[in-house]
Amino acid sequence: MTENFVIEKIELEKKYAKLTLVKESGEKLTANIRDNLDLFVHTFKIGDNVTCNLKERNLEGGSVFEIIQIKKATVVNKSVLVNYDQLLSKFDSYIKNIQDKDYKKVVESFFDSDIRKEFLTAPAAKANHHAYKHGLLEHTIEVIEISIALSKYLKGVNNDLLVAGALLHDVGKLKAYDLDLESGVIERTDLDDLIGHLSMSALFVSKTIPDDIDPQKSILLYHIILSHHGKKEWGSPVEYRFKEAYIVHQADMFSSRANHFNSLKIEKNNWTEEDRLEHKKWFIHE
Repeated sequence: MTENFVIEKIELEKKYAKLTLVKESGEKLTANIRDNLDLFVHTFKIGDNVTCNLKERNLEGGSVFEIIQIKKATVVNKSVLVNYDQLLSKFDSYIKNIQDKDYKKVVESFFDSDIRKEFLTAPAAKANHHAYKHGLLEHTIEVIEISIALSKYLKGVNNDLLVAGALLHDVGKLKAYDLDLESGVIERTDLDDLIGHLSMSALFVSKTIPDDIDPQKSILLYHIILSHHGKKEWGSPVEYRFKEAYIVHQADMFSSRANHFNSLKIEKNNWTEEDRLEHKKWFIHE
């Protein structure tokens, strides 16, 4: 059989390597590779997306999968390494624990059943960071948790405003990217190109915000959304003007850049010129 996997674990033995492979469904299997072992070791590593041709062999101790052929997968599938159940639990918990009735009502009104379902599978970008199924959920949880950590260093932070703003800051990405769930291919939309996901996030929230919400609180949420890239040259229509907006900006930047660094396939600081150019190009904020 031939299927796509993510390499979760590699155990090197004397004459073969034992791999733990993960399917997109989350199912795991163990397979051995014996041929061209030196080439495999220098070509593949944990976290790689691979296409494997496997053959099941029956032995006295049971059956075992042998890898007949392995190659880098053409479709990136990192979502299987995301602990989706844990992220979903955190997502629901952060909404539930908002104490301010207005901010809680805004968030709950936005994440109705249809939008919630779309949000939980959406990517956060086309390529630069969290560019995979569940990526937007993962990025949003990271922004919330980093924001809460940073809030300890500033006095008088409104944590309900902070969490609500972090939950809503990137919701425009639901219309900025199209993800083909079967192939994993992500395409940028015309809406993102012509309007931008920050403006779309604010417009998106404005369509669902209840009429009885304190107008001043709505303005604060819109400001967090519209300023979270920090600078106008980075895509923010406005620049942050209060603590909670500043914190969400810093948390968003850290989450996105940390994910970018984690995805770099560079070992022992062996940077090529191509690596440097790609890394420099990425720092156009997304």
